[in-house]
Amino acid sequence: LYLHPAATQLQMLETLREVTEDKLQEFQRNRDLLQQRTAQLQNELDIKVTKGFSCSSEEYHSFLERIIQDEELSLEQQFKTHGLVTTNTGLELEQVRLVVESPAACRRARLTKEGYLQTNAHMTLEELRAAKTRLSPSARRRMEEQRQEEQRCKEAIQQLQWSIGVQKVSRRGIMSHS
Repeated sequence: LYLHPAATQLQMLETLREVTEDKLQEFQRNRDLLQQRTAQLQNELDIKVTKGFSCSSEEYHSFLERIIQDEELSLEQQFKTHGLVTTNTGLELEQVRLVVESPAACRRARLTKEGYLQTNAHMTLEELRAAKTRLSPSARRRMEEQRQEEQRCKEAIQQLQWSIGVQKVSRRGIMSHS
């Protein structure tokens, strides 16, 4: 369902008329499948997965489906070879957040300033695992730095509120506490 912001009211009405009970059920099935695949991927790879702004829904769905199929094949192969399979190598303090972007926006795995691991929707399971292994320590460090900066900003705002006697100070744009 796409409503263009510049569309006339008649065009919007025509679009809304196309919504049927069958389409709503299809949307619900897709939503349920997306939640199931996301939860499965997050559990198996111990990462938090989100769709980036540049990634289309179709790319995101196919990424999740492909990675989960690859993970299942990988687990089957490990079981046949070694007998016992362990998916987690150890306890980690915090999950790394994976943001899936379109291949045009993100060609290779990289770390954002917030500490998120950013990948493209065409990445393979092996590339994803390698990127997670390589970038996870830096991601956790950046997330902790971001959390500390946020805490320093909150303290500076509270101090400012107290000193000049205002009830609310909002943080807009880029502000760093230095």
